[in-house]
Amino acid sequence: MITFSTRNEQQLKEVLKAHFSLKDEITIAENQELNVGGFDTLAEKQIIDYFKAKTDERFSPVDGQTAPDIENTVRDYVQGVLEDNSIDAEIVDLAVTGSRSRGLESDGSDIDVAIEFTSDLKEDALFNILHEQPFEIGGIAVDINPIRKEETGTLGNYLKNSERTIAENHKRKAANVVEEQSTIHFGLLGNGITCYDVSRTVDGDYPTVAHISNEGNVKYYDDNLSADDKRLIEEQAARQKRDFTESWNKLPLETRYERLLDEAGAHLTDITNNKRDSGLSMEETLKKYEHSVIFKDEEFSAAEPNRIKDEDTFLSGANMLRSERIVVMSELSAKKTPQLTQT
Repeated sequence: MITFSTRNEQQLKEVLKAHFSLKDEITIAENQELNVGGFDTLAEKQIIDYFKAKTDERFSPVDGQTAPDIENTVRDYVQGVLEDNSIDAEIVDLAVTGSRSRGLESDGSDIDVAIEFTSDLKEDALFNILHEQPFEIGGIAVDINPIRKEETGTLGNYLKNSERTIAENHKRKAANVVEEQSTIHFGLLGNGITCYDVSRTVDGDYPTVAHISNEGNVKYYDDNLSADDKRLIEEQAARQKRDFTESWNKLPLETRYERLLDEAGAHLTDITNNKRDSGLSMEETLKKYEHSVIFKDEEFSAAEPNRIKDEDTFLSGANMLRSERIVVMSELSAKKTPQLTQT
């Protein structure tokens, strides 16, 4: 089963059937992720057997050869190459992978085959040896991908990831086809993503109907957009928010905290005072304020907002930042310094 996240169910089903000859049962539900068979709960052999069984159902024969026939042909070819080059390597198992394994191939698609080896040779060396001469079946190029447990992992692990990659790629292609039917286009014209309507012009240019911030927040400029157009914009914004969140979470804790302080503006005093008075750590402070200050998808909550009123009463913003950064450095230093105990 492949599950897609969209509201335009019938349109996407028709696109999938027309463009990808999808043989899977298509189920679509709003805000659901791909379901690729519960692979995470299966053991190595079960994963391989399950993957190959699905391939047998969906594979279109090439030159009269089924998927098991292809695997046998490739096994014989590879074994011959190993013997001709006096390579000490043993084939553990192999499987047809890629788009052809799911009946999703297009014109010109290769026949992808993953082979697990036990060998002292690295995967790159095995790949180069196996691809010294072109190998085809029925006029279609065969792309052999050698893997080792010590590098990529086992064949079962490779197939588990392959299943998810195939489904994600075709979900993305299907969504792109649906989007091509819309007059809403997206462009990187400055800070964030500009959404414009190519079906009309205003003063000789396409009108901007919405804007998506770097954080993935949408601001609409046109109240007359259709439900489908809004859906496309919201989906684009969700992707932007996901990418921003992933990049943000990869930053070191101290870097994220300093940026929180830099962008706090008039709320800097609220944040630093609350951190001090409540005994919050940097991580706890981030968790409490990052959505209002960084992601900008929540309202800032403070008993007395904008409390920086004058220099005689409060530290200036610059001095406040310097003071808080001293505290940050102290916290980091304390974490790195081993604690001595008396005996």
